[in-house]
Amino acid sequence: EAIYDDGSCEYNYGNSFISTQGDDLNCGSEEYPLLTFQQGIDISSDGDSIFVLPGTYDIGNSVDPTNYSYKSLVIKSMAGPDSTFLSGSIVASSGGSSTLSGFTFNGVYRPVSVDTGAHLLIEDCIFKNSDEETIQCNDGGSLSLQRTLIDGGRFGIHNSQGGCGISVNSTTIVNVSETAISIRADVGLYVTNSIIYNFGSNAIHFWNETPVYLDLHYNDITGNFLSNTVDECGGGFDCNIINNIPDDPSFSDPSKGDYSLQPSSYCIDTGDPSSHLD
Repeated sequence: EAIYDDGSCEYNYGNSFISTQGDDLNCGSEEYPLLTFQQGIDISSDGDSIFVLPGTYDIGNSVDPTNYSYKSLVIKSMAGPDSTFLSGSIVASSGGSSTLSGFTFNGVYRPVSVDTGAHLLIEDCIFKNSDEETIQCNDGGSLSLQRTLIDGGRFGIHNSQGGCGISVNSTTIVNVSETAISIRADVGLYVTNSIIYNFGSNAIHFWNETPVYLDLHYNDITGNFLSNTVDECGGGFDCNIINNIPDDPSFSDPSKGDYSLQPSSYCIDTGDPSSHLD
């Protein structure tokens, strides 16, 4: 078996691989993959990529999560969210600009946290039935979501302290029991080409704290749109709210988790005309 010090497997600089059949004593090559995300992170350097083979992985919990460890890394599934499942929590903190791509989380307590100057891009992921908030962003972190589904949970995205920059694009947030996006002071929130549907109270809630900047355009947001008289666009916060629609998005088969759009959906061809897909 290939291990670091027996000379049979040279460390594969720039890329490492993780498999349910791997071993953390391996060197992380495609032929000799690792077992855990944390080991992949620990042996990687800024700019490296970690590729994850199909399967189900335990990545810790909110008390002892997988941590990007200040590094700028890409963690990407090789087969996408329909084949690669994560049980547990992952944290990006204390700097670094990283990517998490192509995974499904189901029934996890606070699956993702971003804070303390870190930036995390989440793309092509599925989050189902999260306990409490799905994504937490605090203390000067920044978060970008692209082509991601958040289905269930108490909050979709939650900011409780210290500010956060949040950008949401081509993302669907549905079936949250309270608020899809909840923010406090020192937050810039940008939402475009997205659907927010079937939530308990408000699509977006912000506390009576300033400054807050809201930029919401070309979205389908049904129900109670925003809280705290945001429609006045003033009084300590700025906002740009244009070209949103309030229609039923006409999902194909939400009872089976299919949130693609029916051909008759009002959302089709009503997104930002400058985007690649509207």
